[in-house]
Amino acid sequence: MICSTLRPLLRSRTARPAKSAGADANPPILSACGPAAIFSGKDSPVRKIPKILTCAATGLIVIALSLALAWRYCLGAPDAGNASTVIFKVKNGEGLPDIAENLKKQGLIRNNLAFIAVAFIDGKFNKFYSGDYVVGPGMNVRQVMAVLNTPPPPAVEVTVLLKEGWTTGQYARVLEHNGVCEREEFLDIVRNPEASGINTHAAFGMKLDHLEGFLFPDTYRFQQGECLKAVKRMLTQFFQRFTPNHEDKAKALGLTPFQAVVLASIVEKETRAPVELERVAGVFLKRLKNNWKLEADATFKYLDGEWDPEMKISDPRARHAYNTYLIQGLPPRPIGNPGARALDATVNPERNTPYWYFVTKNDGTHQHFFSVTKQQHDHFIQCSNYNQTHEKKICLDEAR
Repeated sequence: MICSTLRPLLRSRTARPAKSAGADANPPILSACGPAAIFSGKDSPVRKIPKILTCAATGLIVIALSLALAWRYCLGAPDAGNASTVIFKVKNGEGLPDIAENLKKQGLIRNNLAFIAVAFIDGKFNKFYSGDYVVGPGMNVRQVMAVLNTPPPPAVEVTVLLKEGWTTGQYARVLEHNGVCEREEFLDIVRNPEASGINTHAAFGMKLDHLEGFLFPDTYRFQQGECLKAVKRMLTQFFQRFTPNHEDKAKALGLTPFQAVVLASIVEKETRAPVELERVAGVFLKRLKNNWKLEADATFKYLDGEWDPEMKISDPRARHAYNTYLIQGLPPRPIGNPGARALDATVNPERNTPYWYFVTKNDGTHQHFFSVTKQQHDHFIQCSNYNQTHEKKICLDEAR
């Protein structure tokens, strides 16, 4: 500003003739502000300032544009145009970092840190709810967040009846029908409980790698969609009914607690008449102690979690590790889920029973002919077969 104001004065002075040699040879001090002095020379610091500012501004613009593009990329859909959807589960107790990490792992967002940042920018960091949500890779971050910020509808409770003796396959169909579990989700938990966070040894003192036989049959009120919670409840219910007293009685009979449950599952399947439970248990225990095969029809009709009541022993599919006509002793695990009466009867069997055999009467009572000898048993088998196809029932007066 000073140089601009004094520039006319400088011009008038430089236009005058030069003084004589005796005159003061020093140029006027004001000439230091002249244009030549300011802008002369390539290395003038003043001349460099505009270039530095230009470069700095350009760099800042490039950085800002790069950051803006990167931010836009991070917030975009991982697979735009993909209309497929998945069920994303937010578990109870999960925080924002957990949710963001799970979304990233499942390919539903591009960057978990960007998701967290948007949650704080939009003031939605504390508005996530546990539940199942439908999202997809074609949704951007804010669309996904809008879904997860929507409170789930109130839980729907349903009444579910699980009957004594049912297999886990039968359970799976009923639970799926009532919206409690997807069939495969339930069976995955049953087949590998530890992978679902169920430590049966720590919780109940019995290590289980499969839950068949240990999901107590009862009438329950379950919330739809809460499969793991339903399984844990059935498991807890079982160990509330199968007490340390049952375990002690099983040991007195020469059985481990696990073996007692396996036997109870067979007893449950072999008779539907409660008055016979103790007697059936007594026959099986007697055969076990004497190294006889159990030869229980229910065992060959069990097919890895499923139950086929029409299966014949001649069917090639019946040649499996649960068929007690083929194996000695007990099957490797339960063939169904026994109820309280079968569990009680197994550890309180009929003592000193004289019987070795039994066969269904086929008379509509669900009861059996019990036999002491093989000859008597063969006779009752004929009676049973006759009763199955004839209205008039025979041999009833011979049964003891």
